[in-house]
Formats: sequence, C-alpha cells, structure tokens
Amino acid sequence: MRITFVQSESENLAVEYLSSILKSHGHSVYLAFDSKLFSTTIIKNTLGKKLLDIKDILIKEIVLSKPDLVAFSVLTGDYLWAIDTAKSLKEKINTPIIFGGIHPTSVPEEVISNECVDIVCIGEGEHPLVELADSLKSGLDYSIKNLWFKKNGKVIKNEMRPLLDLDSLPFLDKEIFYSKVPLYKKIYVTMVSRGCPYECTFCCNNILKKIYKGKGRYFRIRSVENVMEELNVAKEKYKPKYFSFPDDIFTSNRAWLEQFITRYKKEINKPFLCYTHTKFINEEIAKLLKYGGCFWLNIGIQTASENNRRKILKRIESNEEIAQAAESCHKAKLKFSIDHIFNIPYEGEKEYIEALNFYNKLRPSIINSFYLRYYPKTEIIDVAKEAGIINNDVVKDIERGRYFIPFTVSIGGGSQSKFYNKEKTHNNFLFLFSALPLIPKKLMDKIIEKKWYNLFSSFPVAFAILVKFIVRLRINQWYLYTDEIKRLVYFAFQNLKLKTASRNF
Repeated sequence: MRITFVQSESENLAVEYLSSILKSHGHSVYLAFDSKLFSTTIIKNTLGKKLLDIKDILIKEIVLSKPDLVAFSVLTGDYLWAIDTAKSLKEKINTPIIFGGIHPTSVPEEVISNECVDIVCIGEGEHPLVELADSLKSGLDYSIKNLWFKKNGKVIKNEMRPLLDLDSLPFLDKEIFYSKVPLYKKIYVTMVSRGCPYECTFCCNNILKKIYKGKGRYFRIRSVENVMEELNVAKEKYKPKYFSFPDDIFTSNRAWLEQFITRYKKEINKPFLCYTHTKFINEEIAKLLKYGGCFWLNIGIQTASENNRRKILKRIESNEEIAQAAESCHKAKLKFSIDHIFNIPYEGEKEYIEALNFYNKLRPSIINSFYLRYYPKTEIIDVAKEAGIINNDVVKDIERGRYFIPFTVSIGGGSQSKFYNKEKTHNNFLFLFSALPLIPKKLMDKIIEKKWYNLFSSFPVAFAILVKFIVRLRINQWYLYTDEIKRLVYFAFQNLKLKTASRNF
C-alpha cells in the first residue's frame, strides 16, 4: 500500500519512525512537505505567507502521489493547518485520512468529529499504522488497537496496546525528510528514550502518563548498542556536523550514560547537544558530558519560585539543587542554557524580580524565555481556570487549536497576544533575561537594587532577540542563526520556484 505523510514546518521524528517501519513491511511511503513560511509557530507574517503559500500545490502533490492512505502527525500548533489541508484534500479525493500525534492523542473526540478525519491514532503509532496499511489490502480491520474509526455514522473506539520495546523499532528513515530538505543533514536528530520520569502540569507527559497507565513502563531507554549502531550508520551515511538528542532527560541513567559516552567519544567524536533535569546533573556527569563532546546542555527551570514550581508545575527540584547543577556545569566548563516561562498563573513582577536575582547567581550561558503554552487536557489548564486567566470557552478553543501562541516570545501571535499584555509579560524582564549573560554580575545586582529594570519596559522585543544573537556569538553558537536564515532562504526559493512552475503549467 502507498502511504502519503503530510507534514509542515520541520523534520518530524515520529514520521521518520512510521515511514521506516512501514517500508520494512513492504509498504510504499511518500512525504508531502509544507514549510509554512511566515505562518509557523515561530514567525507569522501575513504578506510573506500570502506571497509564499503553496497550499494548492501541496494538495496537487498529494493527489499525484496516488495514496491509499494519507497520514498527518499533528501537534497542537499545526492542528488548524492540518484540518484545513485535510478538508481541501477531501474535496479532491476520498482517500482515508488518519490523524496521529499528541494533539489527536489528547483530544481524540474533537479530532475525529471533523468530517475530513476518518481515523485517529492515540499514542504510539508504529504497529497500529502497519496493521492498518496491511488491512487496507483485504478490507479494513476496524479492531486495530490504538485506533478510532468512523463506521456507519458511529465512532469505534479501540483499546490501547502496551508500550513498545524501543530496541525493536527500525532506525529512523531520514531520507524521507533529507530528500525534501537537504539542509537537515547538517544536524542529525534522534532520541534515545521515550517518556519522562516526571509529569509537569504544562507538558505532554502529563497527558500521556495517564493514557498509558497500566500499559507498561512509561519511561523507556534504548540500549547503548542499539543507539550506537544508529549513530555509526548516520555518521558514515550523512556526515552530520553535530548530533542532537532532544530527550526530556538525556542523563537519567548514570550507568547508561557512562557506557554511551565512552563509546560515543571513541566511535563518533562529534559535538552534540542534549537536555536534562537538575536532579540528573552533578560534577561527574557534567565532566562526562563535556568530555564526550557536549557543547550545549539545556536545563528546564521555568520559575525561580520553589513554591510555584512545586504546587503549580509539579516540579520537585529545589533552588539549591538548581544552583548545584549550574555550578557543576561551570566547573566542567560546560555551556548551558536554562528555560524560563512567563505568565505562569499567579506569577507577576515579584516572581520575575526573584528570577532575575536567582539567574544572576546561576550565570547561565543563555536564558531561553517562553510564554506559557496551554496544551489540551494538561493540569495547568485547571490551574489557569482557577486563577481566572482562562474560561471554558478558551479551553474549547485550546482543544480546537484556535488559542495557541508562537513558541518564541513575541514573534507573531496576532490577536491571540491579547492574553499576553505588557502587564503580564514584562518585556523589561524579557530583555534583561536575554542580556544577563552579557551583563557583569555586580552591575546586574545594581540594576535590581536600584529597580532600573523598569527602564527597559518600553524596549521593543526585537532588542531582546538582537541581544540573544550577540550572546550566541559570544559562545560561538552564531551558526544556529545562520542555519535558520539558510533554511528560510532555501524554502523561500523553493516555494517561489514551485509557484512559478505551477503558473506556467
């Protein structure tokens, strides 16, 4: 059978896994990709979108691929795009359409209520999709676990299957994206685990843990042998400049990490970046990561208020543990960034001043600031309702993908930004968080003492972006911006070429 994946904006590991396992079972796979220039979860611009939109071309491409099944892997941020694309596609062909990913998993009732969606996959989709593709040959099997079907005006809701053994999966099918966007080859992205030991109230793990209760161990990690086999193939085949491991907590297993780093240093010896939690970083682990080639460690903190972290976010680390983790990185000369979330319920200027003081003591290489994003069915939604920040109408909009702000602070956002006014976002703190790595500790102490942070309240957000770029230059990470510019230019030329060819056809 021929399965066409429809994906937007960026490389998707889920699609790569699904494509790989489908191919291993004899099925044909195709990718229709929309870069969504100037209409992404990062940057929005009406004029740019209108000039470079390729939706009509994308629909033609999907139809010409002659699919037996069309599959969308859907995040909350691209749900409306996916529904709009599926509706347009249904006007051209009557091929079954399946939606999978975290948004359909969180709110399957909402997703399958759309006429353009025939099937919804809840949770891990590798085996369900193979079984679905197999069944399409001889007659649709409506009893496939993890899948919801429409049949005779009713929705068939099948039970969940146990969680996967990650070593049993074939390696990622990188070609499906690399053939479309060769620039992706520079960074080889893969994951060594699935899940997380924690369930922060704002995170998708908050939902997935509940869905998979009783279905096996939620947090799983691949064997070192399995991971190294994949990385050696990737190094030889694609020759990436560095590797990225976006696991929630890359350093969760000390014994695994020691074995992995020993082999990685010997066999791969390429720079890499990863993510961790402060409870899983100490001097020995920081030194190990540095030795192995880690050039950037990302640590989530979100707020400097221990009370809010514990009661609102369900994060159990103390400020003392965070400080120790930061000191461990400094001693190992390991560059690290921390994440801060604005607009956490019940937080305001008092908490932002507290954060500024705390981060000035930590002295991270970079501070990444984000707006709080409300994902469907996560516990933080109930907290926000109690705080009077959102109501039931907004909750429904969240589930329908209509209330979703850009991932990067204050770039785009349109009408949705009305929920994030200056009184709540405090652009002065956004600027100072971004500039903190450039400002000497004593001077920052003075700024806080004299309340000079109020002087920055009218600074355009663009200033914070510029300062962050300077920070990246200072730690030799300027290429992260130039790579993004290269991708932007690449997609712009590709889209213009497609639109010109379409007009001349």
